[in-house]
Amino acid sequence: MAHKLALSNKLLLPLLLSGYMSGSTALADVVSGRYQGTIDFDSGLGLLGQIMYVDFSYDAGVPYFQNITEPPLHDAADYFDYLLEMRIRIGDNVWDWQPTLGTSFISLYNDSLISTLIGTEDRIVAYNDAFTGPLLVPGVEDISYAFSLYLSDNLGLDGLDTAQSLPNSAPNPELFNNLVWNSMEFAFFTGNGESGEFYFITTSDVTPVPIPGAYGLFASAILLLPKQKRSG
Repeated sequence: MAHKLALSNKLLLPLLLSGYMSGSTALADVVSGRYQGTIDFDSGLGLLGQIMYVDFSYDAGVPYFQNITEPPLHDAADYFDYLLEMRIRIGDNVWDWQPTLGTSFISLYNDSLISTLIGTEDRIVAYNDAFTGPLLVPGVEDISYAFSLYLSDNLGLDGLDTAQSLPNSAPNPELFNNLVWNSMEFAFFTGNGESGEFYFITTSDVTPVPIPGAYGLFASAILLLPKQKRSG
Protein backbone atom coordinates (compact mmCIF):
# COMPACT_ATOMS: atom_id res chain seq x y z
CA MET A 1 0.00 0.00 0.00
CA ALA A 2 2.81 2.38 0.87
CA HIS A 3 4.43 2.33 -2.57
CA LYS A 4 1.10 3.10 -4.22
CA LEU A 5 0.67 6.11 -1.93
CA ALA A 6 4.15 7.37 -2.71
CA LEU A 7 3.50 7.01 -6.45
CA SER A 8 0.49 9.25 -6.02
CA ASN A 9 2.58 11.72 -4.02
CA LYS A 10 5.33 11.68 -6.63
CA LEU A 11 2.87 12.64 -9.35
CA LEU A 12 0.91 15.27 -7.41
CA LEU A 13 3.10 16.96 -4.81
CA PRO A 14 5.72 18.40 -7.20
CA LEU A 15 2.87 20.39 -8.74
CA LEU A 16 2.10 21.92 -5.33
CA LEU A 17 5.56 22.51 -3.90
CA SER A 18 8.41 24.74 -5.06
CA GLY A 19 11.45 26.48 -3.58
CA TYR A 20 12.23 27.30 0.04
CA MET A 21 11.46 29.89 2.68
CA SER A 22 14.12 32.47 3.47
CA GLY A 23 15.37 33.62 6.85
CA SER A 24 17.48 32.33 9.71
CA THR A 25 16.53 29.59 12.16
CA ALA A 26 16.99 29.68 15.92
CA LEU A 27 19.13 26.88 17.30
CA ALA A 28 16.39 25.97 19.76
CA ASP A 29 14.08 25.08 16.85
CA VAL A 30 16.36 22.42 15.34
CA VAL A 31 15.13 18.87 15.96
CA SER A 32 17.21 15.84 14.91
CA GLY A 33 16.36 12.17 14.81
CA ARG A 34 17.18 8.80 13.32
CA TYR A 35 14.81 6.02 12.27
CA GLN A 36 15.44 2.52 10.97
CA GLY A 37 13.42 -0.24 9.36
CA THR A 38 13.93 -3.62 7.72
CA ILE A 39 13.44 -3.61 3.95
CA ASP A 40 10.57 -5.91 2.95
CA PHE A 41 10.00 -4.72 -0.65
CA ASP A 42 12.69 -3.57 -3.08
CA SER A 43 11.41 -3.88 -6.68
CA GLY A 44 14.00 -6.58 -7.33
CA LEU A 45 17.03 -4.48 -6.31
CA GLY A 46 18.48 -7.18 -4.04
CA LEU A 47 18.04 -5.25 -0.78
CA LEU A 48 15.50 -7.43 1.03
CA GLY A 49 16.28 -7.92 4.71
CA GLN A 50 18.77 -5.03 4.88
CA ILE A 51 18.25 -2.09 7.23
CA MET A 52 17.30 1.35 5.96
CA TYR A 53 18.56 4.15 8.23
CA VAL A 54 17.16 7.68 7.95
CA ASP A 55 18.88 10.63 9.66
CA PHE A 56 17.07 13.96 9.60
CA SER A 57 16.88 17.45 11.08
CA TYR A 58 13.97 19.85 10.78
CA ASP A 59 13.00 23.34 11.88
CA ALA A 60 10.27 23.02 14.52
CA GLY A 61 9.62 26.76 14.29
CA VAL A 62 8.22 26.62 10.76
CA PRO A 63 4.55 27.73 10.86
CA TYR A 64 1.84 25.66 9.26
CA PHE A 65 0.86 26.43 5.68
CA GLN A 66 -2.77 25.51 6.29
CA ASN A 67 -4.64 24.01 9.23
CA ILE A 68 -7.98 22.58 10.35
CA THR A 69 -9.43 22.75 13.85
CA GLU A 70 -12.97 21.52 13.15
CA PRO A 71 -14.47 17.98 13.11
CA PRO A 72 -13.95 15.41 11.79
CA LEU A 73 -10.21 16.14 11.41
CA HIS A 74 -10.37 18.24 14.60
CA ASP A 75 -6.65 19.09 14.71
CA ALA A 76 -4.64 18.89 11.49
CA ALA A 77 -2.05 20.99 9.67
CA ASP A 78 0.28 20.94 6.66
CA TYR A 79 3.85 22.28 6.65
CA PHE A 80 6.10 23.16 3.72
CA ASP A 81 9.86 23.71 3.80
CA TYR A 82 10.31 22.22 7.26
CA LEU A 83 13.31 19.97 6.53
CA LEU A 84 16.92 21.04 7.11
CA GLU A 85 18.74 17.83 6.17
CA MET A 86 18.12 14.15 5.55
CA ARG A 87 20.37 11.18 4.83
CA ILE A 88 19.25 7.72 3.69
CA ARG A 89 21.64 4.82 4.30
CA ILE A 90 21.32 1.21 3.14
CA GLY A 91 24.52 -0.77 3.64
CA ASP A 92 27.33 1.19 1.98
CA ASN A 93 24.87 3.24 -0.09
CA VAL A 94 24.22 6.79 1.13
CA TRP A 95 21.88 9.41 -0.33
CA ASP A 96 21.70 13.04 0.87
CA TRP A 97 18.70 15.33 0.46
CA GLN A 98 19.38 18.36 -1.75
CA PRO A 99 17.45 21.44 -0.51
CA THR A 100 18.27 23.55 -3.57
CA LEU A 101 16.66 20.95 -5.85
CA GLY A 102 13.98 19.33 -3.76
CA THR A 103 10.90 19.94 -1.68
CA SER A 104 9.78 19.01 1.81
CA PHE A 105 6.22 18.56 3.05
CA ILE A 106 4.64 17.06 6.16
CA SER A 107 1.04 16.63 7.35
CA LEU A 108 0.13 16.15 11.02
CA TYR A 109 -3.19 14.82 12.33
CA ASN A 110 -3.91 14.80 16.07
CA ASP A 111 -7.01 12.90 17.29
CA SER A 112 -8.41 13.13 13.76
CA LEU A 113 -11.04 11.00 12.06
CA ILE A 114 -9.49 10.53 8.64
CA SER A 115 -10.89 7.08 7.83
CA THR A 116 -13.88 5.36 9.41
CA LEU A 117 -12.09 2.04 8.83
CA ILE A 118 -9.24 3.13 11.11
CA GLY A 119 -11.12 5.38 13.51
CA THR A 120 -9.71 8.37 15.39
CA GLU A 121 -5.95 8.48 15.02
CA ASP A 122 -2.75 10.44 15.24
CA ARG A 123 -1.08 10.38 11.84
CA ILE A 124 2.11 11.70 10.25
CA VAL A 125 2.69 11.75 6.50
CA ALA A 126 5.99 13.22 5.26
CA TYR A 127 7.35 13.58 1.74
CA ASN A 128 10.77 14.89 0.68
CA ASP A 129 12.34 14.65 -2.75
CA ALA A 130 15.67 15.19 -4.58
CA PHE A 131 18.65 13.20 -3.25
CA THR A 132 22.19 12.68 -4.48
CA GLY A 133 23.85 9.30 -4.12
CA PRO A 134 24.76 6.05 -5.87
CA LEU A 135 22.77 4.78 -8.83
CA LEU A 136 21.18 1.40 -8.13
CA VAL A 137 20.00 1.36 -11.76
CA PRO A 138 21.16 3.51 -14.70
CA GLY A 139 19.40 6.70 -15.70
CA VAL A 140 18.23 8.09 -12.34
CA GLU A 141 18.42 11.86 -11.80
CA ASP A 142 18.68 13.50 -8.38
CA ILE A 143 15.17 14.94 -8.58
CA SER A 144 13.82 11.42 -9.23
CA TYR A 145 14.44 10.27 -5.65
CA ALA A 146 11.78 10.68 -2.96
CA PHE A 147 11.44 9.63 0.66
CA SER A 148 8.07 9.09 2.36
CA LEU A 149 7.18 8.38 5.99
CA TYR A 150 3.81 7.08 7.19
CA LEU A 151 2.95 6.73 10.89
CA SER A 152 -0.47 6.06 12.46
CA ASP A 153 -1.62 5.66 16.06
CA ASN A 154 -5.28 4.64 16.55
CA LEU A 155 -5.11 3.15 20.06
CA GLY A 156 -3.24 5.23 22.63
CA LEU A 157 -3.53 8.45 20.58
CA ASP A 158 -0.28 9.58 22.17
CA GLY A 159 1.81 9.79 19.01
CA LEU A 160 1.12 13.54 18.76
CA ASP A 161 -0.01 16.16 21.27
CA THR A 162 -0.96 18.78 18.69
CA ALA A 163 -0.87 19.35 14.95
CA GLN A 164 -0.75 23.14 15.22
CA SER A 165 3.04 23.16 15.58
CA LEU A 166 5.79 20.79 14.61
CA PRO A 167 6.99 18.48 17.44
CA ASN A 168 9.86 19.93 19.49
CA SER A 169 11.42 16.46 19.62
CA ALA A 170 11.50 13.82 16.89
CA PRO A 171 8.24 11.80 16.96
CA ASN A 172 8.73 8.37 18.52
CA PRO A 173 7.59 5.72 16.00
CA GLU A 174 7.02 3.28 18.86
CA LEU A 175 4.04 5.40 19.96
CA PHE A 176 2.38 4.80 16.59
CA ASN A 177 0.77 1.38 16.91
CA ASN A 178 -1.05 0.86 13.61
CA LEU A 179 1.51 -1.48 12.06
CA VAL A 180 -0.54 -1.92 8.88
CA TRP A 181 0.12 1.74 8.08
CA ASN A 182 3.56 2.47 9.57
CA SER A 183 6.34 2.41 6.99
CA MET A 184 9.21 4.23 5.35
CA GLU A 185 9.80 4.31 1.63
CA PHE A 186 12.64 5.43 -0.60
CA ALA A 187 11.52 5.54 -4.23
CA PHE A 188 12.98 6.65 -7.56
CA PHE A 189 12.22 6.44 -11.25
CA THR A 190 14.06 6.41 -14.55
CA GLY A 191 13.16 8.54 -17.53
CA ASN A 192 10.56 11.25 -17.12
CA GLY A 193 8.31 9.45 -14.65
CA GLU A 194 5.82 8.51 -17.37
CA SER A 195 7.77 6.38 -19.83
CA GLY A 196 10.40 5.13 -17.37
CA GLU A 197 10.41 2.58 -14.55
CA PHE A 198 9.50 3.13 -10.89
CA TYR A 199 11.44 1.46 -8.06
CA PHE A 200 10.30 1.29 -4.43
CA ILE A 201 12.34 0.37 -1.35
CA THR A 202 10.00 0.04 1.64
CA THR A 203 10.10 -1.01 5.25
CA SER A 204 7.04 -2.22 7.17
CA ASP A 205 8.56 -1.29 10.53
CA VAL A 206 9.85 2.04 11.81
CA THR A 207 11.82 2.28 15.05
CA PRO A 208 13.86 5.09 16.63
CA VAL A 209 17.65 4.94 16.92
CA PRO A 210 19.68 7.04 19.42
CA ILE A 211 21.91 9.52 17.62
CA PRO A 212 25.37 10.67 18.79
CA GLY A 213 25.94 14.25 19.88
CA ALA A 214 28.20 14.89 16.88
CA TYR A 215 25.25 14.52 14.56
CA GLY A 216 23.47 17.31 16.40
CA LEU A 217 26.48 19.56 15.86
CA PHE A 218 26.46 18.73 12.15
CA ALA A 219 22.75 19.55 12.00
CA SER A 220 23.34 22.93 13.63
CA ALA A 221 25.97 23.81 11.04
CA ILE A 222 23.38 23.79 8.27
CA LEU A 223 21.81 26.89 9.82
CA LEU A 224 24.68 28.89 8.38
CA LEU A 225 23.63 27.97 4.84
CA PRO A 226 21.20 30.27 3.01
CA LYS A 227 17.85 28.94 1.82
CA GLN A 228 16.09 29.79 -1.38
CA LYS A 229 12.83 31.66 -1.05
CA ARG A 230 9.69 29.75 -1.97
CA SER A 231 7.94 31.40 -4.86
CA GLY A 232 4.19 31.88 -5.12
